Parts: sequence; structure tokens; C-alpha cells
Amino acid sequence: MIDIHSHVIPFVDDGSGSLENSIKMLKTAEENGVTDLVCTPHYRRSLFETPKETLIENFELLKKRNETSVRLYLGQEIAFNKNVYSMLEKDELLTMNGTKYILLEFHYVDYVDISGVVFECKLRGFKPIIAHIERYEYLSDDDIEELFYSGALIQVNASSLNFGSHYRGKVKRLIKKGLVHMVSSDVHVGRTYDMKKAFSFVAKKYGADKANALFGGNAAAIIKIKS
Repeated sequence: MIDIHSHVIPFVDDGSGSLENSIKMLKTAEENGVTDLVCTPHYRRSLFETPKETLIENFELLKKRNETSVRLYLGQEIAFNKNVYSMLEKDELLTMNGTKYILLEFHYVDYVDISGVVFECKLRGFKPIIAHIERYEYLSDDDIEELFYSGALIQVNASSLNFGSHYRGKVKRLIKKGLVHMVSSDVHVGRTYDMKKAFSFVAKKYGADKANALFGGNAAAIIKIKS
């Protein structure tokens, strides 16, 4: 499995406050069957603005201390604001594994014209992946379908498939309609790592081919991860 959304780099956001916790998360990922993991620390204006150079430095530290077989890659979860376009063009933010793909996050409740953002990003040569799309309360299934066919890539969280999750029904509908590209963990310290559990559910309900695509094949093709 390939996990393209995680917060395991220590000391850079709310994901992990110690190298020891980061190593524990990697071991849990390995136990879940994850072979490749993209570290995507937050960028959020006025909250998480760790310089790119520091992100790279701490990522390299984690790679050096990694005690697992999980291969690590670097990206960033970018909370959209009007400065993001220029920051990307100035190379101040991280793309996914050095590609033109970017992982974008939006406000959960207050409306954002995500379609317009996707269009503008593509116009500037970037390829947007929408992080945990199920969380944006103002997006209907039809809105998500429009984003999908406009060229945005759709990521949902594994935890959203858990029984009792507020988002479970929505994610199941999106998978059934073929509107999801990737399922990822969005793991932080204190959150359960649900990739194996979610994979089993998807494989049982929608078939092994669908599960293999959502939990690995699509990500490998998109962000140039070698199997």
C-alpha cells in the first residue's frame, strides 16, 4: 500500500512532537501493510509556516532514523489561501515527491470556490489533489463529480470508512460512483492508523482491483513512486 497523506515528520506541525513518536507511526504503517509513505506536513498561514528548508532537514533526519522497510517521500499539505499561487511559483512550498502534483486543503465549513482554485492551479502548471474531500460540507456529490472530471484528483481518509464516522456514507457513495483516486491515512499522533482495515473493507465491498488502485496503484502512477 501507498499512503500519500501523513503527518509523521517530527517538530514541524501538529503531527508528531518527537522522533520517537514518528518512528512508532512508521512501525504502525508497516504493520498495516504500507510500503511507501509520503510525508505531508501542514502549511497553514499563521499556524504552520515551517520553512521549506526545515521541513527537508527534519525529513532527512526521519529517513536516517527510520527503523522500518517503509520508503519515505516528501510533500506538503497546503491549506489554500490567496498567496499559495505565488508561493508555489517561487518554490516556497513542497510538491508531491518533486512532481507537479500538490496536496491542497480547504476550509471545512466556509465556502471556497474549489473549482476555481483547481482551474487556476492547472493554468499555472500544477496538478491539484484535494485532501480529504469528504470533510468539505458545502460540496455535494455532484460538485465532487465536477471536480473529478475537471482534472482534480480526489483523496479521502481511511478513517472516514469506519463505522460511526460522520463521513462514512459519503465516502462509500463516492467510491461506488468511481469518484475517488486515493485512500490515505492523514495520520497524526493519537489517531488510529486505519489503512489495513479500510483496505479490507473496500476489497470486500468493491473488489480487490478497486482496493489495489485506491490504496496503491493510482498513487504510484501519479507521483512517480517506483514499485
